[in-house]
Amino acid sequence: MSNPVPRPVRRRDACAQNLLTFLQDASAAVKAEAQAGKCWDPVEKELKLPKYEGWAGYETALPFVLRRYCGLWGRGT
Repeated sequence: MSNPVPRPVRRRDACAQNLLTFLQDASAAVKAEAQAGKCWDPVEKELKLPKYEGWAGYETALPFVLRRYCGLWGRGT
C-alpha cells in the first residue's frame, strides 16, 4: 500500500519543520546572549549558527533573524 500523503506535501512538511527548528535554535542562542547583555550589534555581527551555514540565503537572512530575536529577548522578556 502506498503512502496516502503525496510526496510534495511530505517534502513541504519537512521544509516547514526544518525552518521551525532553525528559528527555535536562533531564539535560544539569542536569548542566552541577551541575558549576557550582548544584544544588538555584537549578536548581529558575531553570532553564527554553524548547523545552518549550508542553507541558501543563510548569510543574508541571519542578521535579520537575530535582530528579530534581540527585539524579543533584549528587552528582558
